[in-house]
Amino acid sequence: MTWVQRINFQQIKEYIALGEFAPIDNLFDDIQAADIAEILAMLDPEERHVLFTRLDQEAGARVFENLEPREQKTLLIALGPTRAREILGEMYSDDIADFIGELNPQQAQAVLDLMPDEDAQEIRELLVYPDTSAGGLMTTEFISLEQDKTVDDAISAIRKCSASESVYYVYVTARQRLTGVVSLRQLILASPQTHLRDIMEDNIISVSAELDQEEVARLLSKYDLLAIPVLNDKNGILGLVTVDDVMDVLSEEATEDISKFGGSQPLDEPYLSASVFSMFKKRVGWLLILFVAQAFTSTIMKNYEHLLDTLVALTFFIPLLIDTGGNAGSQAATLVIRGMAVGEINFKHWARVFSKELGVGLALAAVMGTVTFLRALMMGESPMLGLTVTITLVSIIMMAVLAGSLLPMVLKRFKVDPAVVSGPFITTLVDTVGLLIYFTVAARLLGVGR
Repeated sequence: MTWVQRINFQQIKEYIALGEFAPIDNLFDDIQAADIAEILAMLDPEERHVLFTRLDQEAGARVFENLEPREQKTLLIALGPTRAREILGEMYSDDIADFIGELNPQQAQAVLDLMPDEDAQEIRELLVYPDTSAGGLMTTEFISLEQDKTVDDAISAIRKCSASESVYYVYVTARQRLTGVVSLRQLILASPQTHLRDIMEDNIISVSAELDQEEVARLLSKYDLLAIPVLNDKNGILGLVTVDDVMDVLSEEATEDISKFGGSQPLDEPYLSASVFSMFKKRVGWLLILFVAQAFTSTIMKNYEHLLDTLVALTFFIPLLIDTGGNAGSQAATLVIRGMAVGEINFKHWARVFSKELGVGLALAAVMGTVTFLRALMMGESPMLGLTVTITLVSIIMMAVLAGSLLPMVLKRFKVDPAVVSGPFITTLVDTVGLLIYFTVAARLLGVGR
């Protein structure tokens, strides 16, 4: 159980109302900034403001960074210019840029006006990059030294650089060009008078500012890095993307994909904080699209109404066919999308994916087709009807696994999020095409004309 789960929020509200802050101060001394932010998020704006003012500048900045944008905006206004300036002065550049990026132009300018001109210009430069790029993620606080400096110089620089969010590495330069990197472990183990050029790692993993955040996350994970430098076209360091920022990216991407798997757009705020109207807007679009697509299913059934009237037993197998096809398609799509997300699969692998899924689809179809045929016989239906259902199921499974595996790559090629082909979309596609296959096969094999 976490700290937040053990807290009696009603008691905290009573302490605030009575002005008894000692128990709250003691609690805040014992827990992390992220836990304090979670506590403040559950309080009313006035109560949140009162408790936030109990924090010193450093703690306040760390807590502020962990609040949601809507809570940050209301709190910053309540703090007033002086206190707001203090908090901004303790925040890291990438967190300030993230916060300002959520504001309208007037609000953003008001926040920038609270900052020193040099810091404000630095934030403006960060805001030029897209939110989903390495430049949009990076922090401009890092430690770099010329390669002729010593280990003792590097350790002294680390001690003096209190503004750096990441002191995992010291970046080594020659005429402002990145030439190597030295880890803290290397600095601790090396002799104080050793030159950085003698212990630096010159095989550097770096990224450009324009690289997509998902690829940045993949590189950090692949090479087990705590931070990765962002370079300009002259090999100069623009900033760093740290592992904590990547964890936020992975969480956001997972949230977005899960929402799209379910046929809705991701929420911009926590579920309990979202209004009914905002949730309605996120969900109604996809629901209407899927409704229109599903309407084709009704049209197909209407066109083959005479076939269903003649052979009522055909209706018994419709749920089995479309559910099995939908499940098979979603399985294939999920595996391919996961492979694309971690960099295992891209569009150039389409032929290998096709052949692999063709083999898997045939194996699945053989097993499921056999079971379906036996099931039809056990229900007392004719062998010909069983063959009809079996052929249909085999066709649907093959169509579903190939569509589920290839569509994500095609969509990614055209810069469309492949998550949209999973879940409801695949199910709707299988429903429509599957019924058309079913009735066409039945009309041919069972000798019932249209």
